[in-house]
Amino acid sequence: MKTDNVEAYVRSECAYMTEWTETRTLTLPGSTVVRPGRYLVSPINPLRVTKTVRDGKPITPAEAGAFVEGTLPMIEVLDS
Repeated sequence: MKTDNVEAYVRSECAYMTEWTETRTLTLPGSTVVRPGRYLVSPINPLRVTKTVRDGKPITPAEAGAFVEGTLPMIEVLDS
């Protein structure tokens, strides 16, 4: 679920300068499906910026100043 803190288009940056927080619910299958161990949890594997364009031409996300910040939550599945 995405929050509603969307900012307006910034003409000087030619971009939407938006930040948001997502909250997701994770349901784990039983230990017969997921082996015991530690896992990083991500709704997208791997987390990434997928498309950046300048003047109608593709560029790398780094060229546009895009980045992904933060850490993924870790879960530990115990041997029962």
